Amino acid sequence: MTNLVSLLIVHHMTVVQLSKTSAYFDQALQSFFDIADRNLVNVILLYLCNISDYSAVSESNARDTRNLRNFFDETYRVFAEMRTSNKEGDPIDFILTYLDQKKIDLVTDTRIDLLINRSLQYDLEKAIFEPLQSIQSEELQILKNSKEELNELWRALKLGSLDAEGRDKMTDKLIRKIKQGISESTLKQLTANYNSVISWFFASLPNRFLLGTPPGILSTNLQMFQRLDRPAIVSAQ
Repeated sequence: MTNLVSLLIVHHMTVVQLSKTSAYFDQALQSFFDIADRNLVNVILLYLCNISDYSAVSESNARDTRNLRNFFDETYRVFAEMRTSNKEGDPIDFILTYLDQKKIDLVTDTRIDLLINRSLQYDLEKAIFEPLQSIQSEELQILKNSKEELNELWRALKLGSLDAEGRDKMTDKLIRKIKQGISESTLKQLTANYNSVISWFFASLPNRFLLGTPPGILSTNLQMFQRLDRPAIVSAQ
């Protein structure tokens, strides 16, 4: 008990610092696991101690605990998966594998968000269904089986009457639905004009930024960089 009290006193703000200052998410998770001695109870108690102390500092801190909550949620998920997998070895290997898969999923979701943005400029037919006809007719049929639900979700976004939270939830539902019917290789073809910028964007930026950012914001950044990624015209005079 004495050791636990000492742990909480010494590290009463450490998790806050890890959630804010670590450039790489894998290093932050590894540090949190090591501090907690890879004990789930310690992980939870350290989080509760940190969020209580952080919130007590000021009203602005109390309102701004999203990073800390997200960091704990991710830590808890990784820890739970590590325990259920029963894999031996260095935890950092498991963490890296977990984060690599999360990044793959995030790239997929971001590609779909790009398609959704394109559909809002035109419609689902022109943005997804028509191109899919020549790329992968079997997957087109899978999506057509859910066409009514897809159109309902799309119309809710197109109307523009949702607040930010409602729009995010509706977009996430549409992403999940499209994801059920389209493979990764097909998505790459549907968003082929973004392949080069997606490649360097996700390779260059740290996991801390990428994994903490929703697909909608990432796709907006990708569209901005895509517009900038053009040959410069230089005068020789």
